[in-house]
Parts: sequence; structure tokens; C-alpha cells
Amino acid sequence: MKAIIQLIIKSVLITVLFSFTVTGLKAQGWGMIDSLKLIPVTPTETSTVQVACFATFGSGDCFIVDTSVTISGATITVQAYHMIGMLTVICNSADTITLGSNFSPGNYTVVYNLNDSGLVAIDTDTLYFTIPQAQGITGIDIQPNINIYPNPATNELNVQFRNSVRANNIAVVDVLGRVIYSDSVDSKSVTINLQSLLCGVYFIKLQMQNGNVEVKRFVKQ
Repeated sequence: MKAIIQLIIKSVLITVLFSFTVTGLKAQGWGMIDSLKLIPVTPTETSTVQVACFATFGSGDCFIVDTSVTISGATITVQAYHMIGMLTVICNSADTITLGSNFSPGNYTVVYNLNDSGLVAIDTDTLYFTIPQAQGITGIDIQPNINIYPNPATNELNVQFRNSVRANNIAVVDVLGRVIYSDSVDSKSVTINLQSLLCGVYFIKLQMQNGNVEVKRFVKQ
């Protein structure tokens, strides 16, 4: 009889302990985003844009184990997965994730999803940034009779003049308005070697025979 009572007491204690442990794990299994920070704060077309996330978790360790970045139009979705441990402590993390580079001018939305090892985000926050139109290029009057290809370009860029359109001079200009390359034009097409250029956004600036200045944007990749 005594052995049976001891067995019952032991079973009750195990059940209570198990229930307490599970409840405690559920209580500590939380995380929240404290703040998001854009790097750089004011990006341009040539910037590599990153987001820094400062987060707090109810258990540790809470290190990041995997990330993914999905870009759909002007919306950038980040998934940040953390390994949340069993230790009941307040755990802080600071993680920096690269969103991309060579963004076109416009307004962008970043949706940051904070995840534990599961598929459902435990917290979500949003920030916004704008890529301004490049400065240093003025007098833009784009002609439909001027074609550049391929764009993005890797080693060479072809500039072709259609119909009776002609140019006297052609230049490659960076986003700050600095002339990287310049040459005279004496034919209906020009091929420019891009191998010495760094990856980024550039402009073809054409001094036309009629006095106009025409500009075309291209990306060196």
C-alpha cells in the first residue's frame, strides 16, 4: 500500500513539473523588434542598402541562423530566423541584413519579419526609404531614336542612332555628374568598353548635332 501511495505521489509530481516546464517555455517563447535602422540612412542609386534590426527575446541564446530577402516591385520582404534556446533570460540581438544595390529611383517599403525556428513570424515591423533621382545630370531630353543595349551591361554597351539622328560627342557620366569617358562620334553606332567601370548606375550623355543634350541611363553589372 505504501509503495502504491509513493507511486501516485511521484506521478503527480512529474505531471506538475512537466506542466510547469511547458508553461514556462510558452511564456518565454516570445520575441519582439525594438527598432529597425536603414544603412545608409539616405541611400542613392549606387548604394548597397542594408537594414539593421535590434530585437529582444524571452529566452536565449537567440542568435540568427538564416535570412531571406524577397523583392517584389517596390516591396522588400525580409525573413530573419533565430535559434531560440531554453535558457530563461532576456536575450538581445542586433543583426544587419543586405537588401540589395542599384535600386532605381522611387519609394520602397521594407517588411521585416522576426521568426523563431517556425514558419510564422513572431513580430513584424516596417520601414520606408526613397532613392532620389541622380543629381548632376541636367538638360535631359531623351530621344526615342537613340537605343542602348544591353542594359544592364557587363563588358560592352552599344549605342545606336536611328533615322537621321546624329551626335557629335558621347560621354559616360556617373551619378555625381563626373565624366568617366568621352569621345567624338562619326557613325550611326558606338560601342563602349565598360570593363574598367565599377558596378553601378551610369548615364550615357550625348551632345547632339542639333544642339540638344540627350541622356540615357544604364547599369553596369
